[in-house]
Parts: sequence; C-alpha cells; structure tokens
Amino acid sequence: MGLDYILYRREALGKDGRKIRVYKFRTMELDAEHSWSSVVSANGRDELGKPINDPRLTRIGKTLRRYWIDEIPQLYNIIISRDMSLVGIRPRPEEDWSLFPEGYKESALKHKPGLMGVNYARLNSSLDEMMESESQYLDKKEEHPLLTDIEYFFRILYQIIFRGLRSK
Repeated sequence: MGLDYILYRREALGKDGRKIRVYKFRTMELDAEHSWSSVVSANGRDELGKPINDPRLTRIGKTLRRYWIDEIPQLYNIIISRDMSLVGIRPRPEEDWSLFPEGYKESALKHKPGLMGVNYARLNSSLDEMMESESQYLDKKEEHPLLTDIEYFFRILYQIIFRGLRSK
C-alpha cells in the first residue's frame, strides 16, 4: 500500500500566490477530484459547500472527516513548512481562485491560508455569502491581525463544539 492511499496531497496557492503543497489524510477513493462536479450536480451541496451524500467517501473517511482527523497532516503545513496558519481562508487550488474577482484574490493571498477556515465561523449558502464573510475577516485582519485570528478561532471552535459543525 503506497503513501497515496493514506495521504491526499494537492497544490494550492499560499501567501503571495506562491504554490504550496497541502496534506490531508485520504478520505475518498483515488482520483475522486475528477468526479467532483458530477457528484455536486447529482446531489447538491451542504452548508459547508461539500457534496451531499458523497459516494466517493470511504467508510473510514466519513469518520476521519466527522472528527476533523483528516486535517491533522496540515499541522505539518503550519509547524514545519510554515505555509499555513491556524486560522485563515482555506487553501484553494489555482483553478478555484479563477472563480473569484481579482481584487478579492489579491487581498486574500496577502495572508497564509488557514487550517481552520474563517467561513466556518458563519456558515454560508452561496459563493457570494462566503466571499462576503471572508472579506469581513480580511478587513478586520488588516486592522488587527492577531486579535482577528483569536476572535475567529473561538468563533469556529464554538461552531464545532456547541453547534456540532461536522462533515457528514
């Protein structure tokens, strides 16, 4: 069994648009990213933007996601490679950034992406709402970087602990 069966690795844009490699424990079958749009078209998305009843998830993958265990390898990105921070806008591949206005992308990429995505502080049902929520975070972060990250850390933690925010 190769490392690809255990770890999922993908490229994303980090601070200043630099390409970074992001790690997670694999929760889906190999090459699952190629069928994402067809699964979303067939099943729709949940409040986290993930496909509903995703057939690509493995049995163990559901458990790993439910308790956020799949995110543990991203501690490497925070502690060792220092490409990510604890709180911030989730890392996105370059092709996903093409969905966003250039000014928004530039503002977001001034900062490291985060393990705990700021859109989890307030659930959003559309791309526009997510951008609005992330823009509010970015505006606050410009004025008070550390205080903003602390505030969002506790808001996200509240959602996880008291509102049961979990992947399904």
